[in-house]
Amino acid sequence: MKRTALATLRHHSLAAALAVLLSSHAFCADAPTLAPAPPKLKREWFPFHGEVTAVNKSANVISLKKQGGDRQIRLDPKSDLLKGGKAASLADVKPGDYVHGKLHKDATGNEVIESANIQAGPTK
Repeated sequence: MKRTALATLRHHSLAAALAVLLSSHAFCADAPTLAPAPPKLKREWFPFHGEVTAVNKSANVISLKKQGGDRQIRLDPKSDLLKGGKAASLADVKPGDYVHGKLHKDATGNEVIESANIQAGPTK
């Protein structure tokens, strides 16, 4: 008699486990699918730094020294320049000065200064 009770218990346990398994599968099938992760946003600004090699006032461009050539960075009316803690303009930037700050890329891919600090280069 113990054998039949044990066999019945196993049968019922197996049936219960199968019912749970099947119902959880049905539940998962009805579950809403997760939306894909949104695409990574592009950075809005980038840090920059370097020694000024040239200033083109008519084109509103400064050139910074880099390996293998110069890096051209534009200024626009929104560019914020500081030299010695005071507001500055492109006329205050001289070759040999050290510049650091942040920039963004415009619609055409040109680098444009948002804000920059200028440190005077060594006097000759």
